[in-house]
Amino acid sequence: ATRGGVRIRGSRRVARADGWAIRDALDLRDTWFRVRVTFGVATVLQDAYERLDAAPGQPRGRPYPVSGNGGRALGRAQRFERGRMTLVSHLDRSVWQRGPVLQHYDALGGEDSILGMPETSVRSGPGFESAAYGNGVIVWSPGTGAHAVVGALARRYLSSGGSRGPLGLPVTDARPAPEALRGSSAVRVQLFETGAPRFAAPRSRFM
Repeated sequence: ATRGGVRIRGSRRVARADGWAIRDALDLRDTWFRVRVTFGVATVLQDAYERLDAAPGQPRGRPYPVSGNGGRALGRAQRFERGRMTLVSHLDRSVWQRGPVLQHYDALGGEDSILGMPETSVRSGPGFESAAYGNGVIVWSPGTGAHAVVGALARRYLSSGGSRGPLGLPVTDARPAPEALRGSSAVRVQLFETGAPRFAAPRSRFM
């Protein structure tokens, strides 16, 4: 049951103070007041945030560490009104992910997925948005949705021009190939706007 007053959580204990005590301590005019919790931009993200002219909006939580297998530090991240900013340690660079690209990345497992850490901010092209990761890319457009291209297939896709090349935008994520095409290997197929299907093996963790 609610006992009134304000519940204050500190680093060592939780205490409760009534409205009059808070009023006196803060020199307020009344015991009816609201407390709004705000967060600051992480120091390691501040320069990149300012270069973006605060486009990500206000922080929506504290910065937190991003760790890989074995607890290895990969960077620090923080949620904002519009997306997430991440300091990528091995690049010494901060990137801003947002919108459907970020949603698809998180749906695949985020930093723990086969894509790995983000390496670029989400970039806009003619009718699409994309971002690069340690092991692939995610491309989104209103007509095709968001899809990841990973591994060796991503390297071939990007070397041929990526979304501006002959294959165009991906229209599916990689998926199991028809039985007749598999043979003895775990072949997977991915379709693109204007190009023929491309096949990749072995099976990726998130597909």
